[in-house]
Amino acid sequence: MSREMKYLVYRCFNCGRLITKLELEATWDRAEKSGAEQKGICSCGGGQLRPSNAKLWEELLLPRVWRLAFKEVFLPWLRTKFNG
Repeated sequence: MSREMKYLVYRCFNCGRLITKLELEATWDRAEKSGAEQKGICSCGGGQLRPSNAKLWEELLLPRVWRLAFKEVFLPWLRTKFNG
């Protein structure tokens, strides 16, 4: 998977855990800084992801999903609204 991601939310192919774009970037940054080989992307050790949407009641209330929405949706919208 390249560094530039098309989707904001992914799901682990093995366990189904929701993984945000920000979590992926943080995982890759840690792996680059440590120089160690990355075992898996998800906490279950899985390395395959698929694009997904957050489930309404279970995952939209997670703080990491709110952080993603704030940084990747709200802030860019706010910048275009007041700078454009």
